[in-house]
Amino acid sequence: MGNMVAPIGAEVHVVVYVNEYGKFVTTHLTPEGALKAKAGYARDEWEALSADHPDLPTEPPEDDNEAAEAYFSRRLGEWADISACKLEA
Repeated sequence: MGNMVAPIGAEVHVVVYVNEYGKFVTTHLTPEGALKAKAGYARDEWEALSADHPDLPTEPPEDDNEAAEAYFSRRLGEWADISACKLEA
């Protein structure tokens, strides 16, 4: 996607991911972009999740909310939160 610039005072949406390897953060200009990133992470890891949970379909849900919820509700010790914040100088 590349770098984006937002002015001081703009609201951004931060996704904080925590897993066994540590913590990482992504920043997005819209809440929809943050949710899409969170769901994208869930979809990228779906194959391992569905192998551990045979009750799940082999393909993740198309809906971003459903994909993220299904993934993170089943991964103990792994989570992702989205927070809105204003950029400050």
